[in-house]
Amino acid sequence: MTLFKFCNNSLLIPSYLINGILFGISWLLLVTYGAHEFIWISLLIATSYFLSQIILFSKFDRNSFLICIPLSIYALLFGLIQEMVFIYSGILSYPNESIFPPFWLLALYPLFALTLNSSLSFLNKNIVLTFILGGIGGTFSYILIEQLDGVLLLVPTGYPFLFTSSGLSLTLLILLNRKLISLRKKYTDPKQIKKLLTVFFDKRCSFCSHEMQKLQNRNQTGEVCYACPSADEDLSKVTTAFTYKEAMETIHAIDEDNKVLTGTATISALFARTDLPWIAIFLQAPGFFYLFEFGYLISAKCRRRT
Repeated sequence: MTLFKFCNNSLLIPSYLINGILFGISWLLLVTYGAHEFIWISLLIATSYFLSQIILFSKFDRNSFLICIPLSIYALLFGLIQEMVFIYSGILSYPNESIFPPFWLLALYPLFALTLNSSLSFLNKNIVLTFILGGIGGTFSYILIEQLDGVLLLVPTGYPFLFTSSGLSLTLLILLNRKLISLRKKYTDPKQIKKLLTVFFDKRCSFCSHEMQKLQNRNQTGEVCYACPSADEDLSKVTTAFTYKEAMETIHAIDEDNKVLTGTATISALFARTDLPWIAIFLQAPGFFYLFEFGYLISAKCRRRT
């Protein structure tokens, strides 16, 4: 780690170069061992690479660290869908796998996603270039994997399909990455998180009180006022934007601009102000937002009050 720090600070080996080299080595090792059914070695390689990149990002590339988890999950989902389409359309097959794509192949997708804000960050600037390079890179990857006996391309005329699918997959991933970048900017903007946020929660809910206390005990990076009115009369002294009943049913907040937040939007704003912006981003990430919001609404209805 000391070597990485020295190299990063001295710019002898830029962090994006380390990122690209590590991915290239991991790709080759995963395909080589995975194609020959060394499952445990493949698992070790994928896990080691992923964790090492997360650690490096957390130390030297905070911007990548804050959005790498949801981006990796998107990539894994896209990879699973794409590979299933390839298999069931008869374009290709994997040795000893007739229904699902092999683990080592799926692992390549989230590992690749970790390069999109580092060694391949230039792809975020041009969607057309992303589609073209994604198609070319994806097609040649399958050709190389076939040479290493990792896959069998059954339909030679399927190359245009591989090109199009790989290009579209990468383009969609980049569009989602852009959305994550905008969320990162929102929840790490010093001007925004320094604005006072007044949060209203139900102190009669033991879980709510416990979680609010945990957040208060964390390192505060923004301005937060934790309030718990006991009636409409008390609440009206602060705002008339919502009622006491509404505030007790769902967590609410109001910022300096008098904008009202509810549910996970409030929770994200809190995490952003308590040194956990990566959770704030994850909660608001496309697709995940609806899952977290649904989960919050269910838990809010099922909670116990004293």
